[in-house]
Amino acid sequence: MNAGVDKVRFPELLVSKNKTVLISTHDPPPGPVGGLRLVIKNDRIFKFLMTTPDEKKHLQSLKKIDCKLTLLWNHLRAREEIDWNDLVV
Repeated sequence: MNAGVDKVRFPELLVSKNKTVLISTHDPPPGPVGGLRLVIKNDRIFKFLMTTPDEKKHLQSLKKIDCKLTLLWNHLRAREEIDWNDLVV
């Protein structure tokens, strides 16, 4: 979660409502949700990437990994102890 917005669920919600979603981010998790990614390099559109069936197949695993990383970062930001057993994927 970033600034109170779930970075994976929010784009999924908009896409499910047939909304056009343009997200500018360095954060990979929202990428495969929309089906098409614009890769920007040197301030220009470098290429278009379609979400592959392989990416879709592994999306749930990527979401789980991202949740674990978010949990870790939240604990670190709050200066809390980390239970490493919670981070096993």
